[in-house]
Amino acid sequence: MTRKLNVLIIDDDLADIELTRIALNDFDHKDFKIEVFEAHDGVEGIQFLKDDHKPMPDVVLLDLNMPRKDGRSTLDEIRNQLNLKSLPIAILTTSDSMIDVKESYNTGCTCFITKPVGIDEFKEVLTTFSKFWFSVVKLPNRPSA
Repeated sequence: MTRKLNVLIIDDDLADIELTRIALNDFDHKDFKIEVFEAHDGVEGIQFLKDDHKPMPDVVLLDLNMPRKDGRSTLDEIRNQLNLKSLPIAILTTSDSMIDVKESYNTGCTCFITKPVGIDEFKEVLTTFSKFWFSVVKLPNRPSA
C-alpha cells in the first residue's frame, strides 16, 4: 500500500517552489507518493495550516525572507499552536547567517538548510533531504488541524 506524504512549501520565490516540487517529485520511493502544496508567504502558510479542508502536511519547508509575514514570525506562530508543536519544519532559505540559524533552532525549527545557488546543487540538496526525511526519519502522526 502506497502512503501519501504531504509537503507544504512556504516560499515567495516561484522558481524555488517549482525546483523544490520537481526535486521532491523526482525522488522515487516505492512505499509512498509525495504530494506538494504551496503557500507564497507566512500569511498563506498559516491559513493553509488552519484550514480544515486542506490536508495537514507531514513536513513544512519554510523560507525565512518573505513579504507580509516572514518565516521567522511564521515559525513562531506555528510553534505557539499546541496542535502543531510536533510538525516537522525545515527552514529552506538563502540565508547562511549564524544568527538566522540560531534563532530558527531556538524558535523550534527541525532543521536549517541554506539553498544552494546552482540548479544541480539545489536538486541534490532536495534529493538528500527527501532520502533522509522520507526514508530514514520516522515522522509523527499528522497533527490534527
